[in-house]
Amino acid sequence: MKKTDAVYEQSRFASQVTAAQAAHAATSVYADQVRMLYAGAPTAVLVNIANAAILTYLLWDVTPPLTLEGWLAAMVLLQLGRLTLARRYRASPGTPQWPDVVRHPRHVTSWGQWYLAGVAASGSLWGLAGYWLFPHQAPEHQLALILILGGTVAGATAVLSPVRAAFPLFALTALLPLGAVFFLKGDAFSTAMGILTIIFLAALVNMSRLIHATITSSITLRLDNRDLVADLQARTKDLTQINQLLRAEIDQRTGIQEQLQDQLFFLQELMDAIPNPVFHKDTQGFYRGCNKAFEALVGRARSGIIGKTAFEVFSRELADSLTRKDRELLDRGILQAFEIDLPTANGEVRRVIAHRALYHNPVGRVLGVIGVLSDVTDRKKI
Repeated sequence: MKKTDAVYEQSRFASQVTAAQAAHAATSVYADQVRMLYAGAPTAVLVNIANAAILTYLLWDVTPPLTLEGWLAAMVLLQLGRLTLARRYRASPGTPQWPDVVRHPRHVTSWGQWYLAGVAASGSLWGLAGYWLFPHQAPEHQLALILILGGTVAGATAVLSPVRAAFPLFALTALLPLGAVFFLKGDAFSTAMGILTIIFLAALVNMSRLIHATITSSITLRLDNRDLVADLQARTKDLTQINQLLRAEIDQRTGIQEQLQDQLFFLQELMDAIPNPVFHKDTQGFYRGCNKAFEALVGRARSGIIGKTAFEVFSRELADSLTRKDRELLDRGILQAFEIDLPTANGEVRRVIAHRALYHNPVGRVLGVIGVLSDVTDRKKI
């Protein structure tokens, strides 16, 4: 039961982590979408004010000037307010212009809601123009109103598509009042114009949906690539540090190896300076080193001794005797000193005293046998 509970807790924790990661990714995408909205705000403000001024000029002769002035003043004030909002957004410490900065979800939502409120207000003023300023008795001015209003909405498609709700909110509030005017007139031509307005509105909304999907996919891909690049950079940094550590370790080991080689060379020189034959062998009986005096005694070069056993260097009878002495020394661990007849390279038989002992590593493990030979032949003769 406890094991089942533990598995359940792990699964629940993993689900919470996955949900948190998904929420973080969604916040990052929406933050970038809001940033794109505010990036296009100056252009949108300029277009709205210019189109409103042109419409006011074209309707000046068929609409009461006071009405036009009031509507234009409201439009200009609203657009200036949207521009001020955009400047505050760019100046806010929590909303820098760079899209790769992650913000708090509430912070992002708040700025998005403020912008959507401005979009709705702007669309409502254009809708008011389509309904309140509609010149019923001037067909050519009606055409100018329709063109400006339709062009303004169509031009906003790309600017407002980053956030899905932005363009429908603007387009519906801007064009539906105009469509209502056509349908309220009741004649066949006006009804057809109202239907065309609805079709035009639906087409723009669908186009905005497609643009929004493309923008979202692009942002998601860019964020994924950013995370991938960050991960690769982190891994590259880790690998660089590991390489540096390995290089330092290699340099250290190279230095140690050079020191060991120097020490081995010194020890070999020291052994060669000893006039008595000296040798050492491992616990298996293989010779691992000797000096020049031992080479001269045996009549072989060091390369013909190292790695060989006594059976490959001496006669079988002498090798058997030396091997028995090796076993005794390894078993008892006490110093040995014994005399033995040793044939030399020139055919003589020399009487030598062998002094032998065990040698160990720093932790006390036996590594082999070391021996020193003393020639006592002349002494014996005397």
